[in-house]
Amino acid sequence: MKRLITKSILTVCLILVPLLAMAADAPPPASTKEEKVSVPTPAPAAAKPSKIGLINLTYIGTESDCGVALKAQLSEKKSTLEAKIVAERKKLDTLKASIESKLAKYSPKQREAKSLEFQKRVEAFQALVRDSEESLMKEQESETNKIIALIEKTVSEYGKANDFAVIGIKKDVLYVNSGVDAQDLTSIILKAVNDAWKKK
Repeated sequence: MKRLITKSILTVCLILVPLLAMAADAPPPASTKEEKVSVPTPAPAAAKPSKIGLINLTYIGTESDCGVALKAQLSEKKSTLEAKIVAERKKLDTLKASIESKLAKYSPKQREAKSLEFQKRVEAFQALVRDSEESLMKEQESETNKIIALIEKTVSEYGKANDFAVIGIKKDVLYVNSGVDAQDLTSIILKAVNDAWKKK
């Protein structure tokens, strides 16, 4: 009986030992729970420097085709108004000379009437000068605002299309960090404004 038990134990050992050895060599059983695997994250790429555009607004406004045309238009209107003022001034001077040459012959009542007539003509002349200046200034302001609106629209479209963070007026920028990609866009915007104006 003792022998039988020993033999059974020995058989179990002979069967179990190789199984245990195989089990040790085998890979561990797959876990039913998901294990977190840490994947190394790639190093962040160096950020692109922000693009900033700078323009000489005064230069574009005066040297663009629309700016040159406005200058010619205002110059022509100014010449017309000046000619009208000069003509009225001559008439006023002629009237004054006529009144002064006959002043001694006029009665006090006639002198007063001529004086009032001349005063009204002087006031009309002053109103003409004032109205001419105002008219010229209003036209200049109105047309300049149109040019500025065209420049702003052109700048906005160019900035969006070319990934600019900011486009500003050159003379207003006092400092730009070396890490910023600052570009002078004056000639590019000037050409774009000319192209846009031709299409109008």
